[in-house]
Amino acid sequence: IKRNEALKPLSREHHHGLLLCWKIRQGIKMQVEPERIKSYTDWFKNKYLFPHFEAEEKFVFPVFNYYCTG
Repeated sequence: IKRNEALKPLSREHHHGLLLCWKIRQGIKMQVEPERIKSYTDWFKNKYLFPHFEAEEKFVFPVFNYYCTG
């Protein structure tokens, strides 16, 4: 799918979210301490997920709402 240049960074962040899921599965498979996995997911949530959701709410959703509710 061709994406507008402005959306590419957000799109790449979706890939990072999928990678987080893979890392959790690998951590469980490799018997990594659950607290270590939780620590990483908490860091990821605060560093990447929350800012990503804020950007979508601020910049992407208003555009969708404008074009979808006309």
